[in-house]
Amino acid sequence: LAALPLPCHSWERRCAAVNRNSTFHLKTFRCSTDLGYVSQPWDSPPSTSDVWHPLCVILASDSKGQHGPGQGRGDQTQQGSTDALGESVGPRRRPGQGRGDQTQQGSTDALGESVGPRRRPGQGRGDQTQQGSTDALGESVGPRRRPGQGRGDQTQQGSTDALGESVGPRRRPGQGRGDQTQQGSTDALGESVGPRRRPGQGRGDQTQQGSTDALGESVGPRRRPGQGRGDQTQQGSTDALGESVGPRRRPGQGRGDQTQQGSTDALGESVGPRRRPGQGRGDQTQQGSTDALGESVGPRRRPGQGRGDQTQQGSTDALGESVGPRRRPGQGRGDQTQQGSTDALGESVGPRRRPGQGRGDQTQQGSTDALGESVGPRRRPGQGRGDQTQQGSTDALGESVGPRRRPGQGRGDQTQQGSTDALGESVGPRRRPGQGRGDQTQQGSTDALGESVGPRRRPGQGRGDQTQQGSTDALGESVGPRRRPGQGRGDQTQQGSTDALGESVGPRRRPGQGRGDQTQQGSTDALGESVGPRRRPGQGRGDQTQQGSTDALGESVGPRRRPGQGRGDQTQQGSTDALGESVGPRRRPGQGRGDQTQQGSTDALGESVGPRRRPGQG
Repeated sequence: LAALPLPCHSWERRCAAVNRNSTFHLKTFRCSTDLGYVSQPWDSPPSTSDVWHPLCVILASDSKGQHGPGQGRGDQTQQGSTDALGESVGPRRRPGQGRGDQTQQGSTDALGESVGPRRRPGQGRGDQTQQGSTDALGESVGPRRRPGQGRGDQTQQGSTDALGESVGPRRRPGQGRGDQTQQGSTDALGESVGPRRRPGQGRGDQTQQGSTDALGESVGPRRRPGQGRGDQTQQGSTDALGESVGPRRRPGQGRGDQTQQGSTDALGESVGPRRRPGQGRGDQTQQGSTDALGESVGPRRRPGQGRGDQTQQGSTDALGESVGPRRRPGQGRGDQTQQGSTDALGESVGPRRRPGQGRGDQTQQGSTDALGESVGPRRRPGQGRGDQTQQGSTDALGESVGPRRRPGQGRGDQTQQGSTDALGESVGPRRRPGQGRGDQTQQGSTDALGESVGPRRRPGQGRGDQTQQGSTDALGESVGPRRRPGQGRGDQTQQGSTDALGESVGPRRRPGQGRGDQTQQGSTDALGESVGPRRRPGQGRGDQTQQGSTDALGESVGPRRRPGQGRGDQTQQGSTDALGESVGPRRRPGQGRGDQTQQGSTDALGESVGPRRRPGQG
């Protein structure tokens, strides 16, 4: 063992991980020496938790106390298997974190790095590492060290990697915690690669001051580009959207205290202090700017919400809708709306009204829409409660469009008696096709979806009292009494029918919500997701879900789980996703923390996907 006779000034016992059942503890034995903190992992059951190894071995853990390949907390991993680098994928460990207890002894990776117990290639804290070998950069890969971290005892002194980073003793290129690191060098982003730091993390003490990455983010001391929590960040710089990248902030979050004042994003949104483009809650937002629709993007408002107090007065959207203060286009409750303008149908878009609601007081008098409907004051086309409606005209269904009525509501006084629309709906007095509240409605007829169109009901709402029992719409949704297709809150819904995705459309449920109590058991949607009781496709929290089905990635879609979350308790055992990732119980592809994961499978890179590990974590 490469133990160093260093005096330990203090000791720290750390419990890094404990599983839910408290049957496995991963403890860290850590001491403080003249060269900084050094640690070693210590696996012990609770009964021997106070027994510690007496040696203080240099293991170069970071401040988080992370140790060993993969971290590995699984309990059924295939024993003795290895990944493409010969890394052991024992219990509770994924390749790359590797703190298992059955790692293949004595094997080496492509660089001759030992992959002994509890170590993955690249971290190399094993006890059989090939002595004296070096990696492509001349880095020593001695005992307990992987190429690139280089904490061995035979490392080639004074060599540097492609970025000029020192690869001296006990350091790998890119982390640079050695004692001979080339001072003052920088990586491709201008990040300092001084002593004890690798390019991109930059926690050194000689980092190049004032440099920035591609987005103008400061890469000062102790910060890598993109996180920017340094204390010398370049003041006043902005990213591609004009977002301030001041001190302690990365582009896109912008919570700094020196944000560039008055800048705007692509929509004119203010990107003042402590705000990113699109949220815009700053206090120096550019006054009076507008987005693509003329919406004010004043202080503390993003385009589309527009509740600012300096909104550009008098502007309009594509329909002439006023976008005055505190209003976005389409809601239009402002107080400076452009007077007298009209939308595409001649609808007035006066003060405090958006096109389509039309309750203004300057509506263009006497105009009509495509059906001859009056669009007089305070009315939009389609509601038609004006006072100059063209008398006696009818729409395409013979519906009267008399005064104060739009086609489709038909509460006029000259409606053609006894006529019906395309669905057999009565279009008698005061009713438009589709609402059917007349008094001569054809009894017992149904619309295209089998919905009853009895008295006082239009197709699609179905609140009549003679609705055809047991009929279904195009999705198999029951259209019983007092329910329209798509809402399905009736009390005689056809039991056991399903929609296009196999979703149960039982009583009181419409397709897509599926909270019924008689849902067809065992059906699945397009992804194999169970659509049991009280669940719609995509949420899948039912209690009778079809056991063992999988989605497109082989993800189990057991009870109470939708594809992609996969936390069920009957998941199909042993299935894998496109990367060979186990999709056992309670795990979706990519997280893979189940307890029955398919043993020994590998992803496209030969990565083991044992229990509780997804590809890339182990």
